[in-house]
Amino acid sequence: MLINFVLCEDKQIILNNIRTSLEKAIKQNGINAGISLTTDNPKRVIEYSRQYAQGINAYFLDINLETNMNGLELAKQIRSYDPHCYITFITGHPELCMTVFKYHIEAFEYLIKPVSYQALEECVISIDKHYHRYLNHQKHNKDTMIIIRSGNRDYNIELQSIIYVESINQKL
Repeated sequence: MLINFVLCEDKQIILNNIRTSLEKAIKQNGINAGISLTTDNPKRVIEYSRQYAQGINAYFLDINLETNMNGLELAKQIRSYDPHCYITFITGHPELCMTVFKYHIEAFEYLIKPVSYQALEECVISIDKHYHRYLNHQKHNKDTMIIIRSGNRDYNIELQSIIYVESINQKL
């Protein structure tokens, strides 16, 4: 399955540099991925996360967006729609990295501006490796787990932990 990268940065020059480096890292490392959205508008990212939460998404977000929403607030909203996504913060303010814990975002990585190609490439490779470990884990546990979808969230439940199942008002 394709990893979809979403970039949100308010400075166009930085956004273009990250996009170019990301495209290069994906291609040079043979990663099954693409860039699905590049924007300076947090609302477009939220809409994307609502619409495509079922995919494998990796968000690269500037923390200090010069809009009505900062990157931390944006990440919190993304996480509510896309709970299994990868969130990487790109910031010129490393002191803000600890603030992420206050928001309960579970960030995958922090990249400090100016972002080097090597740092971005290492992050992309880490996301790809983490995703493949997840797939292998799912493959080995497919007979011991069940996935329940409720609204726009998926829940992985171990079969051995299920004691009783009841369905109310369901028509077949």
